[in-house]
Amino acid sequence: MNECICLSCLVPPAIDSSLVSQSNLSVIIDRSIAIDCPVTGVPLPHTSWFKDGQQLSANQNDDILVVSRGQRLEVNNADLSDAGEYKCVAQNAAGFVERDFQLYVWGKSCHVT
Repeated sequence: MNECICLSCLVPPAIDSSLVSQSNLSVIIDRSIAIDCPVTGVPLPHTSWFKDGQQLSANQNDDILVVSRGQRLEVNNADLSDAGEYKCVAQNAAGFVERDFQLYVWGKSCHVT
């Protein structure tokens, strides 16, 4: 009787719930914020980011950066146009997982005397 030993088992992607950012995030205009989506799996999953359904290409502009092997999205100098729904999608040969984030950008308040 032959017995097989798995030398390279596949593990589906999972998001580390103890380190992932909250689902609803807020930032004040001109400030910066990071959205963390730490994933595990074998092989290490490829992570993609989407904003309002459109895939973000890696570092497509200077103010939105994908860092930490795709597991963190940084929004620098936030603008009102950065508000919206962001999605982290991690995928490998064993499957995929996704997480949604809602980002709110608040304007600075003005006080008139």
